[in-house]
Amino acid sequence: MSKNVVFAASALALVLGAMSAYAQQAGAPPPGGMGAGGPPPGGMAAGGSPPSGADFVKRFDTNSDGKISSDEYMADFTRMDASADGLVDATEAPQGGGDFMGKFDKSGDQKISKDEFMADFKQMDQSGDGFVDVSEAPGPPPEAGANPPPPPPAN
Repeated sequence: MSKNVVFAASALALVLGAMSAYAQQAGAPPPGGMGAGGPPPGGMAAGGSPPSGADFVKRFDTNSDGKISSDEYMADFTRMDASADGLVDATEAPQGGGDFMGKFDKSGDQKISKDEFMADFKQMDQSGDGFVDVSEAPGPPPEAGANPPPPPPAN
């Protein structure tokens, strides 16, 4: 009987150890792409809070000047484009595509072009100065029941 108890305890320890290792691995950001170096779009920042505009800028601002240039933003596209074909498909996109593909793939061809990716940058750059700063960067979603922000001015 004591051999059965020892065996059961050993088996339980192995299963719990494997589950813990899997959980840690599953929670890690994907290699390359939007998950590398910061929170995924719409994901959580450190501490479990939604990412702020400052988190967003920090993630892309490689020269630490407090704003994101189009080159800094496009560097993320280049990191994701593992095939170097100028397109990001679902196999290269973070978390296998999903919401990410839906946000950027405006043509519906299941591939994100440089133009489609850059269109997002241009939409964020409300001042039109070629940079996205903290005031233009996407922040956390509004609280439930809060009034939505007004739409951007028509061009």
